Amino acid sequence: MIELIAPVGGSKIDWAKRWESSKEAQALLNRIDSITLGSGQVTTSSSEEDHSSGAFATSFYTQTVELTKRQFRAQYRDGPYHLTKMVLLVFFGMFEGFFFYKLPHSVSLPSISHRNLQALLTTILSVAEQIVGVEALTLSLLTLIQVAAPMMFSIALYYQQKMDIYVSRERNGIYSWTSLITSLLLCELPALFIGYTLLFFCYNWTEGISGGSKVGGLSWLLWMQFAVFTGSSGTVSHPVGSRSCDPSALG
Repeated sequence: MIELIAPVGGSKIDWAKRWESSKEAQALLNRIDSITLGSGQVTTSSSEEDHSSGAFATSFYTQTVELTKRQFRAQYRDGPYHLTKMVLLVFFGMFEGFFFYKLPHSVSLPSISHRNLQALLTTILSVAEQIVGVEALTLSLLTLIQVAAPMMFSIALYYQQKMDIYVSRERNGIYSWTSLITSLLLCELPALFIGYTLLFFCYNWTEGISGGSKVGGLSWLLWMQFAVFTGSSGTVSHPVGSRSCDPSALG
């Protein structure tokens, strides 16, 4: 070693040539070649998965599934988050249902003799009352859909909290922001379906809406569609708002 590192004289042995001709060097080169060939095969076999996941270790589907599980656990532990929305929907349904309690809203024109003036006047007043009932029913539905505004505001605030966490510590190769938004929407929909179903039950029979099971079923399906609209609008309202995050921060 002293001869090898000595500034004057040094060693007479060519250590570089001896290393290149040794068995250990050849074994090391073979090991490097095998690792290189193996990584190339792995890259070729997983090219489709790399294309789907991009810069992340897992695919979009896996990210969404895991984030959805995490969001469900977080919302379950945060009891007031869904409880306030349920109370708000039930309150709207009960208030509208009993404010417009059993209003006549089906216009029917009975056949009467025009010779009987009193009967004609009675019919006109009855039809006018029923028309007012139809207008009141329309007003009640218009008032009911106003519940979407506070619901979307609550969802947007929750989205802002999760997005702040994502931008601060979880966007550097952990998961994509599209998976986060998808998981948030998937977690909101079950609660919205339950809440709007309660709202439908609270106002539909108290207002005396007739029409049978077909009309009731169609009304319920429309409310479920409105629940999807509420959840999706609340989720995307923050990204498109004035206080939304810088797109470059999302990666």
